[in-house]
Amino acid sequence: MRQVRRVRRRRLPAEGRDDAPTGPASMTMDGIGDPWALAGAAIGVIAAALGVVGLWIVRAQAARLAERETAIEDLRRRVDALTALQTRTANRLQRFETEQGQLAERVGHVESGGGRTLDDAIDSARRGASVGTLIDTFGLSRGEASLIARLHGRTGD
Repeated sequence: MRQVRRVRRRRLPAEGRDDAPTGPASMTMDGIGDPWALAGAAIGVIAAALGVVGLWIVRAQAARLAERETAIEDLRRRVDALTALQTRTANRLQRFETEQGQLAERVGHVESGGGRTLDDAIDSARRGASVGTLIDTFGLSRGEASLIARLHGRTGD
């Protein structure tokens, strides 16, 4: 019979012990280490890079925001100045309109006395109306009636 020789296998230090890790976690990839640890480290590096990029973006946005806030504040000052100018201009316009209305009223009063015009007073003076009649009929002052009677009338009062 043939004799079977037993070949003794060489044991690695972790083999054969009860505390030796088994399964995929114990395998190494060409001596690099645990693949899950490697994946975790890669994710950590990517997260750190994203954090740096994120921080850079936040700082850039903060700088843009500060510039825009400065521009907005400048625009607010300009709007306030324009509003004050517009208010002053509106007040002046109101005064001019009031004065123009008063002047138009005075011109109308001069042109017509009781609804009649200066032309009517001149026609009456040409027909021989007296200064007193011009005053009573057209609401003219004594000086106005006297002037119209002298310039356009036949006789003065």
